[in-house]
Amino acid sequence: MRFFTPTRRLILIGGVAAVAANWGHLPKALRPGAYPFRLGVASGDPLTTGFIIWTRLAPRPEEQRGGMPSEPVAVDWEVASDDAFRTVVARGRATAFPELAHSVHVDVQGLQPGGHYWYRFASMGEQSETGKAQTLPDPRSHVARVRFAALGCQHYETGYYTALRHAAEEELDFIYHFGDYIYEYDVGIGMEVFRQPAALIRRYRGGAPSTLEDYRQRYAQTKESLSLQKAHASTTWFCTYDDHEVQNNWVSDHDQGGSPPDMFLLRRNAALQAWYEHMPVRDMPPIVSGRPPDCRRHAQWGGLLNAHFLNTRLYRSDQPCGDGPKPLCPETRAPALQVLGKTQEEWLADGLKASPCTWDLIAQQIMVAPVNFLSDDGDARYNMDSWAAYETARNRLFDMIEARPSGNAMIVTGDMHENWACDLIHKERVIASEIVSTSITSDGDGSVMQVGRDKVMKANPFVKWTNSRRGYVVSEVTPDAWVSHYRVMDAVTTRNMPAYTAASWGVGVGERGLRRI
Repeated sequence: MRFFTPTRRLILIGGVAAVAANWGHLPKALRPGAYPFRLGVASGDPLTTGFIIWTRLAPRPEEQRGGMPSEPVAVDWEVASDDAFRTVVARGRATAFPELAHSVHVDVQGLQPGGHYWYRFASMGEQSETGKAQTLPDPRSHVARVRFAALGCQHYETGYYTALRHAAEEELDFIYHFGDYIYEYDVGIGMEVFRQPAALIRRYRGGAPSTLEDYRQRYAQTKESLSLQKAHASTTWFCTYDDHEVQNNWVSDHDQGGSPPDMFLLRRNAALQAWYEHMPVRDMPPIVSGRPPDCRRHAQWGGLLNAHFLNTRLYRSDQPCGDGPKPLCPETRAPALQVLGKTQEEWLADGLKASPCTWDLIAQQIMVAPVNFLSDDGDARYNMDSWAAYETARNRLFDMIEARPSGNAMIVTGDMHENWACDLIHKERVIASEIVSTSITSDGDGSVMQVGRDKVMKANPFVKWTNSRRGYVVSEVTPDAWVSHYRVMDAVTTRNMPAYTAASWGVGVGERGLRRI
């Protein structure tokens, strides 16, 4: 099968002629004219010699199985070193199996370190759009700059994905998605903003998901967004999951709704199977491997940046003191409490201790800074679903950061639906800083600052700045400094709003503590 740039319609030649001859005998969904790439394309998990490229065949995403029959389908792919595909450097054929929702995860290998590549797929007589991907540079190479975005928390019903379209235009080396790609709430159940339901501007199809097919429907509807597709096609992603891919505030094998443990595990495994099927990740599918995807990653950009992508859901102890905002109870200091789990802690400690880079990025899902959010009466309130409720685990994390041989550590986080710039204090000194990115849409339009956040900042002097608009954070990393730009929009319930930089915060190499740029 040959690919052509001017049109996505394919001309079939050579060995594929037999497929053309059989079109009249194929189910309607497999005949030419049923465009199968309506969920877009994506790349992720880069190495120095390759990356994963992804697509899912779904000519009718609103239907069960995406309008596909229960049979395998061939998918051709190719990778080129130019966007016109004059120099194709890799090509092959994959199989989209119905057991994996007709998704394909191609592990492209044999590429050059630090290379820019373009990729596309062909199947069912149609050609996909083109995506762009990058391999990691040689770890011994000099890298002058890395530019990436952190984004996530994209509740479909509470806003348009305009921020993702803006992110696609940022010319990034990679995008880190910190989770909450979908929301598991029932249709019409909005988030709360200042104790009022957020405005709902569109609706999920179907009810609250509990089965594999339910979760597949949520992903299919989410990925129909052209803004999301543009962001995926613009650069390589590192994807992790947080709680709403399964259920609000779940951890390990604990849910928050009182389900019997075996029933919750059925739901969790179905949800994470659907997550795998729709993400450009290197993990084995849970339905094959028998275990949930881990999504831990190390990635290095020369001697400049060493990134550690964590999983703060799968191995965590149940929230102490009960879930929700509460004063800290004695259980938060229990030595056995885990956020990462022993194996992942050791993995991170080894990675930080051996890091040869100027900067270490710790990319993870839940806020590390122990912010006292205060009640209306001024009483202490901490987020039990954050590192604030796991004091001993947080101290172990800080000890790992202190054990690094040199350079600076930065933590990048999501989950809070607000922008935050915080310093992290351990043993009465700043050891690192935390950049918290707001949501893409969750909680609706937001505001410049949530009510009462001025009091929160006074009660927490390590908090340098906060903002409650929607958007994402772009970080620029150089040998001299780390600067994070908080890119926001004034509304997500209105289409096509412009993005602007609300603030930029950074730190110089060898310095401790954020300063406004």
